[in-house]
Amino acid sequence: MPGRDYLAEMNAAIDAALPDGDYVAPLVAHDLVEKLLATDPDLLHGWCEARYEPILADFIHHKVKARRSASREASARAAFAEAAGAFVASGDALALREAVRSPFDAEYVVNGDLLRRKVRDMVGADHLFVASEYAESKQTAALLESFHRAVAKKVGGKRTSEVFTEETYLAMYRSITRQDSVAA
Repeated sequence: MPGRDYLAEMNAAIDAALPDGDYVAPLVAHDLVEKLLATDPDLLHGWCEARYEPILADFIHHKVKARRSASREASARAAFAEAAGAFVASGDALALREAVRSPFDAEYVVNGDLLRRKVRDMVGADHLFVASEYAESKQTAALLESFHRAVAKKVGGKRTSEVFTEETYLAMYRSITRQDSVAA
């Protein structure tokens, strides 16, 4: 007998747990965990086990971002305080300019395999990959901004479903984002 398909079963459980109306994702997750612990802990544990690597990779990604942000803030404050002290003592304005943490130490994903590399170690192709990622996200964000502004203008104080059918909304969405499928 083949083993359970924990990913498919959990996807079905999540779909069933999601309400049709408004919701808060962490509360839905909490309720689903409580339900599964009581009724099917094997599904919850099997799904978690199947997701160890992606969950850990996501956690590492967020930890690196948080560490980078905290490091930038803390080192910038400390360096500025030290440089300000040096400036007061010596009048050396160069020390103040050098107090800002160098973008040379920043780290970016540089290819489709999600390889991370510090700016100091990047090659031209790495910079082009980073630039293209920024360009793509900028273009997508601008298109979605325009789309939602146009929808907001039409909808006003009503609900979207009172003004548009799903088909009309999807047609407009696809037209404005130039996408063949819906992504949210």
